[in-house]
Amino acid sequence: MAVEIVRKETIKPSSPTAPHLKIFKLSFLDQIAPPVYTSLVLFYPASDKTNDVNTISEHLKKSLSEALTRFPQLAGRIDSKDTTAIECTDDGAPYFEAKLKGTDLSSFVKHPSEEVLERFIPAKIESADASTGPLLLVQATFFDSGGLAIGICISHKFADAATLSIFLKSWARGGYLAEGPADLNPPSDPPLPESQNVPNARHDVISPPDGPNYPLPGVRGLKGKVVLKTEPVSKRYVFDKSKIDALKYKAARDGSQQPTEVEVVTALVLKCAINASRSTSKLNNQYVLFQLVDIRKRVKPPFPENSTGNLVGSSVVQVDYNKQKLELRSLVAILRKETEEFSENEAKRLGGDGAAEVVSEWTKKVEDLTGRDDVNSFVCDSWVNYGFYEVDFGLGRPIWASRPSSSLENNTFTLMDTKESGGVEVRLTLSKENMAAFENDQELLAYASNLNYNLALVEDTEKPKFFKGS
Repeated sequence: MAVEIVRKETIKPSSPTAPHLKIFKLSFLDQIAPPVYTSLVLFYPASDKTNDVNTISEHLKKSLSEALTRFPQLAGRIDSKDTTAIECTDDGAPYFEAKLKGTDLSSFVKHPSEEVLERFIPAKIESADASTGPLLLVQATFFDSGGLAIGICISHKFADAATLSIFLKSWARGGYLAEGPADLNPPSDPPLPESQNVPNARHDVISPPDGPNYPLPGVRGLKGKVVLKTEPVSKRYVFDKSKIDALKYKAARDGSQQPTEVEVVTALVLKCAINASRSTSKLNNQYVLFQLVDIRKRVKPPFPENSTGNLVGSSVVQVDYNKQKLELRSLVAILRKETEEFSENEAKRLGGDGAAEVVSEWTKKVEDLTGRDDVNSFVCDSWVNYGFYEVDFGLGRPIWASRPSSSLENNTFTLMDTKESGGVEVRLTLSKENMAAFENDQELLAYASNLNYNLALVEDTEKPKFFKGS
């Protein structure tokens, strides 16, 4: 299977950015975000309206141009003289049109190849361009037998997962593909609220502090610790609704509060990952999970739900293998307790003058934990309930939404919705040795379907894919 780039161009906003919007100041949390791309691939089946590649591609480009008018930051660049701001220069977003030969969409989604999946996105996740180049890149890959994959790379300096979702929905609803090649009709969905069409309507009260540039709570800030020397392997597990309901029942048998799907799946994956780690080495008894948390509703006062930017913090879940029972019920309780304490003690202060102090305290806590040789670290990032399966460009809804792996993200797992309501897909990266134990955990296999790429991830030292074909 080969992805071939057949065309590339730069899409600029349909209207020039007003002078008073030319400079967009990054919030404190934006500034400490790592200079990487957040990526996503959406797979669409052949449309009953049209399968004409030119018609679909022109529609995507036209609606993208209109979306960039509503999100002028994504057509700009980080200010080379002032990295705390984006210059909304209307330079535009690179758009790549590609084709894939050698497989059909249905077969690929059933048996995805990690190597090929990464070719559906237009830039390396760790590309140097993420800090100095385009803030948004798009790749539309057409399957020979019909169907389409839309790969998006968006700078982490501007966007978290919620921001990516806000942008994609705005882009998709900005234009609707009709049966005729030139006819664009409004979508059947109601238009986005006005504030959702104005991305910089968010509260920019998270001001940058004086002092050190603290790492963002999460996987990149811990890069030196979570990356193992052994070969990392990425695999995918799917929990359908019935299995999640069974997990909820198991976790709440003592009459405790009904857990969420994110809580029970996170708890089970963490339990099995710890057991896998213990099976390969019994030297470490201390484990910590950094669970990324959306702070939009947790700060005081709450941010609007449609606020853009990096509005993410992290709870810290510590597990002492010798002192704590590694049971689903107890792990769910710990996850909930730490999230509630983070919300009460830290998230509220991230919305005001105390942000720098919060991150400073958090950084010290992370350094104290990850600096110890007897502590194993995991990172969990949940993209559940962000509505990526609702992104409809007029081609119907996607049949699969997936995040390509990064070779640097070991000991991490990401949760996403499945196409079927109520299910959760887990994308997990562990060392090769630990993965061998994890995938044979009988408790895991009782609840999860193993849908694997089964490919080792090797760090790619080639030039960023933004330059491919040039």
